[in-house]
Amino acid sequence: MSASGKLRGWQDSALNEGWRIPFISHAGPGRPMTFGLETWARYVVFAGVGGFLFGLGYTIYLKEHGQSPAAGLVATGVAFALAASSNSLRAYLLRKTWREVPARCVDREVRRVRRHHDFTWDARLLCEYEDAGAIVRCTPFLTQTGFATEGAAWARVSAVVANDGSLRLLVNPANPLHVEVLERRKY
Repeated sequence: MSASGKLRGWQDSALNEGWRIPFISHAGPGRPMTFGLETWARYVVFAGVGGFLFGLGYTIYLKEHGQSPAAGLVATGVAFALAASSNSLRAYLLRKTWREVPARCVDREVRRVRRHHDFTWDARLLCEYEDAGAIVRCTPFLTQTGFATEGAAWARVSAVVANDGSLRLLVNPANPLHVEVLERRKY
């Protein structure tokens, strides 16, 4: 088995451990799930990290030569802001072409999971929607996860899924399994 196949196997076992509803991946079979490499924005983080390191070096250089380190500190701060904002930029560029679709939640589950060194509550939804005449089953990403109590997790599920099971999803047109729950708007 290839290294990417092993990584994907580990991802699947980690994501499905203890869950009744299995996670339906947006990555192809045997391909690891990656996040952030779909747009040109992936280079922004590298530019930011490189600029940050350059800024630190320039600050030290200026200080050792008896000059004010302000220019180096400004360069370091700008580069840090660039690197920190790269995820938001990538998310915006990726999702600007996604379409909103009506969906139906066919199952929902809340369970206690271990995250890092602590336990938290998380939710998983199994949804169906129609794409080009075919029914697509998916487990969409919730925009908020990791709840302090089981009640808070169920409250989050109730906030995005209507009583009749309907909800709205954002779907990547290039990959119908790459979906996120769209927040219900309150007017």
